[in-house]
Amino acid sequence: MAKICIIAGAGVVGAAFAFHLATPDLVDEIVMLDVKENILKAHVMDIGQGVSEESRTAVRAGQASDLTGADIVMMAASITAFDIKSRDELLNANLGIVRDAAENIAKYCPEAVVLNATAPTDVFNYLLYRFAGGDRRKYIGFNYNDTLRLKWAAARALGVPANRVDAVVLGEHGEKQVPLYEHIYLDKQKVTLSPEQKQETAEIVDNWFSTYIGLHSGRSAGWTSAIGLVKVTAAILQRSETPIPCSVIPDGEYGHKDTSISLPVILGPGGVQKIVELEISGQSKDKLSEAAEKIAKMAKGCI
Repeated sequence: MAKICIIAGAGVVGAAFAFHLATPDLVDEIVMLDVKENILKAHVMDIGQGVSEESRTAVRAGQASDLTGADIVMMAASITAFDIKSRDELLNANLGIVRDAAENIAKYCPEAVVLNATAPTDVFNYLLYRFAGGDRRKYIGFNYNDTLRLKWAAARALGVPANRVDAVVLGEHGEKQVPLYEHIYLDKQKVTLSPEQKQETAEIVDNWFSTYIGLHSGRSAGWTSAIGLVKVTAAILQRSETPIPCSVIPDGEYGHKDTSISLPVILGPGGVQKIVELEISGQSKDKLSEAAEKIAKMAKGCI
């Protein structure tokens, strides 16, 4: 059992994660932090009452000093994104928020695993590592939504339920993502999408963000994120032998270092246990390099 702290617990992603994490009785304590204290307290009351018959997890509001003793810190703080065309537009607006969070992590819980969902995710995962310091393996950027959406899109093209499909997306959580069409599986058997199926899948994967932002809801994809964040959290706490795509800081794997990119990893206590190196096509390697170089350049411009 463990203590999980959520920075920006009053937001859509933070609150959805807290509720989904509290329900299965996976952790001892969830501490939610946010400057919007009234909304935060309302979420704490609502979640605590909602899970009380099924879970012993304690849910409470806290402040920076309550980060002390955290096993995992989930970072979800961000300005509200209206009418943006790319997550890159959030870099300057969220930079100060990330600096403050890194300072508090370094001060109160330097040994905690840091799970970042603040966009642009890959850039800020690397910057949290540089600002807060410590072992690169404990910094994990949340990119699993990309893989989930590829699975969902490929399943629609194949005409099957999404839980029968396995797939993986590497690279950036953004325009430079690298869907591995050479690693799509149906019922654990590798399949090759027809040109029409691949086009249908690519259109969904490439256009979902603009479609979602075009709804002008002002909300992040909280429910999708919550599902993935709990999956990653459980893998960290319990160690999973199944690779999960996360943005991590490689040390030569796939030919990259000094950046943060989505790669398949084995997670366990302390963060990244192993980066799994898949056989990928030359085209995918080139696209992965483009993503790594873009993220590194953006990050270094903030240091």
